[in-house]
Amino acid sequence: MVSVDEAKKLISRSCQVTRTEAVSIEEALGYVLAEDILSPADTPPFDNSAMDGYAFRLDTWDGKSPLRVVAEMQAGSGSIPALSDHEAVRIFTGAVVPPTADTVVMQENVVVEGDMIHIRDEQLTLGRNIRLKGSQTKAGEITLPKGHRIVPASISYLAGSGIEKVKVYARPEVAIIVTGKELVPPGKALKEGEIYESNGYGLCAACQSLQIDPMYIDIVKDEVSLIENSIRNASDADLIILTG
Repeated sequence: MVSVDEAKKLISRSCQVTRTEAVSIEEALGYVLAEDILSPADTPPFDNSAMDGYAFRLDTWDGKSPLRVVAEMQAGSGSIPALSDHEAVRIFTGAVVPPTADTVVMQENVVVEGDMIHIRDEQLTLGRNIRLKGSQTKAGEITLPKGHRIVPASISYLAGSGIEKVKVYARPEVAIIVTGKELVPPGKALKEGEIYESNGYGLCAACQSLQIDPMYIDIVKDEVSLIENSIRNASDADLIILTG
């Protein structure tokens, strides 16, 4: 009899992972990455507004004069207006910040009068409310390392980076063999000396919690020839779990 920790070490020393496959990100949940994921591009790919508000040049503003709103920028807008001093553009979250603007003031801190705005924000600083190009990740950086287990947030990130497929370790094919002359599947009437089999069901559920569906499940009596035959039938499996 060995301890649980010793058993884990024995299993780790005996197991080798060699099979890999490419899966779409829609199917990747629960898999483990078989290679580093490098960012294919800067994220975000351009300077964009973190707020609904107004983009303008803070470095040339005197801190009190109103600004004239000359254009509007929505997320996905193609044309990018150029701004002169004392001009602003109405901008929405995610929209490209004009290259001549350096700051975005939140709409809640602005008083609008026709096409003019009055800024009422004493805390405003240069670059406020702008997400800079590459501020999350830069092209070529490792963003998800080899060995990373893919969770929903991983898939969201991969999709946001334009990645469609990833190389992962193939899920192991597992066989479960339960031995015991006294074991009976649930739902059947028990005879004297018999008990309901439970270990196999628990192990199967444990595998399924890891997105692994056992390929072979068998209940055999405690006879060497029967056990050997069951093992032969499960020989294609990567892992055979034998339990009583």
